[in-house]
Amino acid sequence: MPAAALQAVRDRHVVGNVLNSDSFGGFLIWEGIPTFVDGRADMFGDAFIEREHKAFVLKSGELPALLDEYRASWTFFRPESRAVVLLDRLPGWERLYSDEFAVVHVRTSALPLH
Repeated sequence: MPAAALQAVRDRHVVGNVLNSDSFGGFLIWEGIPTFVDGRADMFGDAFIEREHKAFVLKSGELPALLDEYRASWTFFRPESRAVVLLDRLPGWERLYSDEFAVVHVRTSALPLH
């Protein structure tokens, strides 16, 4: 379970919308976090799921657009996700947490000042 990754988000007081892979949707919902997507593909429609999939596997180049369109402050992906590779290099984003279960990136403007 990616509980430590979510705890890192909470510890840094990151707020705002998450852009997450559908595999973490149920976990985030259980934790009271509104998700971008979850495993109930029929609720989202084919066009949405196809766009999300192509963006997350870096086939469309739309990941930055999705981040902006949905006003994502943070992301929650599996370490093997191709999206992680792009987020590691995307200006305005930094890796907040990673382990064998999850990687969290945060929009730098969403990080509270200490």
